[in-house]
Amino acid sequence: MPGGAECALFRVGDEFSLRLPRRAGADCAFDDELRHMPGLAGKLPLAIPAPLAIGDPGSGYPYRFMLSRWIRGHDAFRKPPRDLLDAADRLAGFLTTLHGLTPDVPVVARTDLGARGCALSARHEGTLAFIDDCANRGFIEPEQLQRLWQLAIDAPEHNGPPRFIHGDIHAGNLLVHNGALTAVIDFGELKRGDPAVDLQVAWNLLDQPARRRFRRLMNADDAEWRRGMGWAVSVALVALPYYVGRNPLMEFVARHSLREAQSDLADGEL
Repeated sequence: MPGGAECALFRVGDEFSLRLPRRAGADCAFDDELRHMPGLAGKLPLAIPAPLAIGDPGSGYPYRFMLSRWIRGHDAFRKPPRDLLDAADRLAGFLTTLHGLTPDVPVVARTDLGARGCALSARHEGTLAFIDDCANRGFIEPEQLQRLWQLAIDAPEHNGPPRFIHGDIHAGNLLVHNGALTAVIDFGELKRGDPAVDLQVAWNLLDQPARRRFRRLMNADDAEWRRGMGWAVSVALVALPYYVGRNPLMEFVARHSLREAQSDLADGEL
């Protein structure tokens, strides 16, 4: 039973998969996902799990759930793409297409603390607290991360219209088949907001050469790039203390994000 923190995923035979919310609260985001996935199917350059059928609560299970076709591949945690430059090309193609779409069904732009794609200022106090918490537990050295976060929070905010965003692009939500990135899954954070949130994949998956290429293809200016880095750092700092001792893969991606951001700071890439 693989899956993320919010939903479980079951394979049904050779062709299908079931995605089910694990808990109350996750079902609200899942309902948003069900509303928008049919309209995205066929419009994006990488495969996505478009619903074939939607199940209603029953037989003791309290939430709606989704049946979709099984997408072949392994998550990029376990089997990273062989060529990260090619992965950068594919990610940029996917994200520029997604960010340019107009949803068939209206999407509300959230601004609360937990929302992906909100202004980074909404996460400022929480991120500083997690820097202190991770430092006190011996997970990080705080000085560089404080500098990174300050760079991100000082960057001008997104001043254009909110864009359609995935919101949770990381190696666990990317599928690799025959060594290449072929699919994006888990659209539970799908909404409208600052597209810089989707740049976090540059630090949680890519290395520095692929990151440079990805930035060029995304046409990200300094402000957007620093906000993307801020999202990568903030999400990693929240994830790290939660996943240490619970989920080695998610712990790995959090540490990878922080290492890559610190590497960019040291090398003058930010």
